[in-house]
Amino acid sequence: MPSQFSSQESIDDALLLCKTFNLPYEIISIKPFLDAYIKENMGNYRIGNLSSRMRMNILYDLSARENALVLGTSNKSELMLGYGTIFGDLASAINPIGDMYKSDAFDFARFLKINDKIVNKHHQ
Repeated sequence: MPSQFSSQESIDDALLLCKTFNLPYEIISIKPFLDAYIKENMGNYRIGNLSSRMRMNILYDLSARENALVLGTSNKSELMLGYGTIFGDLASAINPIGDMYKSDAFDFARFLKINDKIVNKHHQ
């Protein structure tokens, strides 16, 4: 769910994951939602949180359409530190990696043979 602030690299990485694991996907831009709300003096922090909440709204709508559950992506390290957006990336129906420390999540990604460029992205 790219916005006007998303890099092409992030979009390409998401597409690579979908293709690698043969996952169906839709590209839904959140730009119209952000354009309708963003004010001139909003900082990056507020825009980032708003973006996260817009994405979660869309995910919950799609989950209703597909009769599916929204999976969480926050790991134990992030949850313990409060690193996330309430009603954004912290919201989910189930969170399969919620009890996994961040370092374990990276090890698991390597076990799944996720592209090293994506796994090591946090080091850039």
